[in-house]
Amino acid sequence: MVHHIETRPPFVDHHVTEYANNIPPSLKMKYDPGNEPFLEKHVLRQAMKPFITEEIYNRRKHPFLDPSKYSEDGPMHTICKKLLTKENVEQVGFLDWNSVPGNLNRSFIDKDPFAMRRTPTSVQYVVLSKRFGVKKAVPLWITSPRN
Repeated sequence: MVHHIETRPPFVDHHVTEYANNIPPSLKMKYDPGNEPFLEKHVLRQAMKPFITEEIYNRRKHPFLDPSKYSEDGPMHTICKKLLTKENVEQVGFLDWNSVPGNLNRSFIDKDPFAMRRTPTSVQYVVLSKRFGVKKAVPLWITSPRN
């Protein structure tokens, strides 16, 4: 969700999940010492084999890498720099301006995935604050009297 990607697990039915949890590991992962040692989701691959291409059937699992691949001075970097000004960040009230420029640089220049998680989130807060005229957040102890 941080990177504007909503995940929807394909097997949300609890009966399917319970069944899958009871499948022996030897069916879930295929061990082939001659090639790659493990092939994940073996039983699922076998079930889908008639409906998918050989390329998809043999494809290895890999992590989803997206926003950290945005280029320096590309469209995403440009809009982030435009929105993450000191004035905009301080107007939100709970973002730390001292960390925002560093995160922005680490996101696009150093390709740091952890910084890239923080940068779009900061942009979202700024956009929501500006678009809906949200008042600056202040600590609760400032707005309510102490007992």
